[in-house]
Amino acid sequence: EIFASLIAGHSLYIASEDERKDSTLLAELLENRKIELATIPPVILSIMDRIPAGLKVLICAGEPTPVEALDRYYNAGIKVINAY
Repeated sequence: EIFASLIAGHSLYIASEDERKDSTLLAELLENRKIELATIPPVILSIMDRIPAGLKVLICAGEPTPVEALDRYYNAGIKVINAY
């Protein structure tokens, strides 16, 4: 994931520990940096209060993702990739 972004000429942002623990801060990072593709673990995805503006592709990996969480993003027009 890291090298694919960089090789393609994109920027790579790694959320701070605080941003990884707080879904509001994470959503703000995604919006402020205009991040279009994000890999978010299901445990964080399930507690995010809002869908970050500008997000186009969401990758979930690491553990099973509740279908409801995936549907919420899919129904908002975001391409969802379940990489589990």
